[in-house]
This record gives sequence, C-alpha cells and structure tokens, in this order.
Amino acid sequence: MSREEEPLKKPRPRRRGKKRLIALGTLIALAVWLNGPGWRWIGGMVLRSTLEKADMKADFTLSGTLIDGISVDRLSLSGGVIKKLEIGSAGPLYRVRQVIRGELKGVAVDRVDVVIDLNGATKKPEEPKKPFDPQELATTLRKVRALLKPMYLNVADIRFQLVRGEESLVVLDTSGLVHDPGSDDYRLKLGAIAAGAGYAFPTQQTVLHWADESLSVDQFNLTPRLG
Repeated sequence: MSREEEPLKKPRPRRRGKKRLIALGTLIALAVWLNGPGWRWIGGMVLRSTLEKADMKADFTLSGTLIDGISVDRLSLSGGVIKKLEIGSAGPLYRVRQVIRGELKGVAVDRVDVVIDLNGATKKPEEPKKPFDPQELATTLRKVRALLKPMYLNVADIRFQLVRGEESLVVLDTSGLVHDPGSDDYRLKLGAIAAGAGYAFPTQQTVLHWADESLSVDQFNLTPRLG
C-alpha cells in the first residue's frame, strides 16, 4: 500500500489539556467564593464559636470582600460584665500585599455603645496575687505602641457607661479617637463625663503623647462641675 493510500491517523484527544482547564476553572471558582461568601461563612462560624466559648451572646453581620475590604456590621454583644456592646461597623484597613507581609494599614470603628455592669463579674476562686512588675508593664506597653504606631486609627461616636446593677457610676458621652500613621500623638475628643452623684466634667479635646519612654496628656480639665 502506498503512503497516499494509508489511512489518516486520528489525533489523540487532549485529555491533559481538558483536566488542566477543569482544575484551573475550579481554582478560580474557589478563589471567587473565598473572596466573598466563603470568608463570610467561615469567619462567621469562627467568630460565633469563639464568642460562645467565652459565654458571650452575639449578633452581627459580616460584609465586604477580602480584596476590597471586610467589616463587621451591626455587632451586638453581651455576657459577663459586658451588659451591652453595640458597634455600627468595624473593619481593618489594608492592602492585599500588606496583609501578605503581615502588616495592617489601620482600623476604623464607627458608633460604639458600651455598658459595663460590675455586678456581672463571675466570682472565681482566689488565686495568689502575682507581685506587680513595673518592667513587665513597660514591656507590654512598648509592644502595644509598636503595634499601633504604624496604623491609622479612627474610632468615632463612642459612648460608655459603667454601672453596678441599677446604679450609674460613670457615663461618658459621645467621644472619639484619631491617630495618624507614624505619629506619637493620639487625638482624643472626650464628651461630657458624669461620675457619681452630681459630679460632671465638661466636653474637651486633648492629645495623648505616647513616646517610647514616656506617656503624657497635653491638657485635661480635672475640675468637676457640681450638679
């Protein structure tokens, strides 16, 4: 039989190429799912489980995407001494490449309402008190400062109450805090403070200066108004 008469061989099906396309499509679909509904589902389970182990009741909504930004919205939490903790929204500020390097650009929190009830504290068996170690405290503060200094912080519309049952001990009206990345200054806007029966401190603004070896307040009016 001549070459011209030989039957043409059929090309083999490209099974490997199809498998690779299927695997690639699966990875893309998984990435899209994790970026949006996936992280919200996983994050919700982890957060609820953590709060339940701490005997906390919580209701919240997770929103956003991992790439564009995530947030916890309409958080309502209670348990123990926390009679009420409500947050309108809270979320980290970041870029994906920063997260890969373990860095965070900042944190923004809006509308915080906290009520702490001292009667809600659970009594624990008395343990031997550890002697106060000022060096350990200084080391902890340096670590916290190193963590916060590179970040932008904006906590707006804070309200705080300290109570003992039905007795109101301290009430802090609408306040806020702002910190610029790299700065040693934390700008505080303090609302009116009511402490005890008939004592009140006026609304004021001040700056907390937190350097490596010092912690100071620019100004603070400690003269109460008698009501």
